[in-house]
Amino acid sequence: MQSNIDMFFSEMEGLKALHQTDTFRVPKPLGTGQVSDNGVILVAEKVTLNPLRDHRRFGTYLAKLHSFKGPSKFGFDIDNFIGSTPQPNAWSDDWVRFLHMRLKFQFDRAKFTGRLRTASLELLDRLPQFFEGIEITPSLIHGDLWFGNCAEDEHGVPVIFDPAAYWGHSEAELGIMRVFGGFK
Repeated sequence: MQSNIDMFFSEMEGLKALHQTDTFRVPKPLGTGQVSDNGVILVAEKVTLNPLRDHRRFGTYLAKLHSFKGPSKFGFDIDNFIGSTPQPNAWSDDWVRFLHMRLKFQFDRAKFTGRLRTASLELLDRLPQFFEGIEITPSLIHGDLWFGNCAEDEHGVPVIFDPAAYWGHSEAELGIMRVFGGFK
């Protein structure tokens, strides 16, 4: 999962999955390829992008995306990336186990020490408590949906791109949406 081609291929697979929901406008991916020793390319449908203005419409599309029916498990067919950071997507029947696996992977990569390591391990231990009594149905989520990864097309239809897609808890999407000051 380390190479640039893996990063672009996983993005292409995420775009395909999102495109198949027929909810948001998603640039249709056409392919990936190696163009030089270190250069890779992702080719997708050209979409004219304008700043997102209709947040209500965007929210309606997001609700439709999260209502799309798919597998009864959490994960994705391939691992992907959040930015350039690898992100495992091994399938799990249980949201808490899936989230635990992902967080532990990131915490281990961060090589926390001292109080931060203690706090991260404590969070992992307490994770089940945050979801007690809640039934969570897997939803296809964009996975990196902040205001820089969405727009409107020339007709005002919301467009999403640059995903780190997986089947997860729909509310996980809300956390990343607050990054960099949220939606304006």
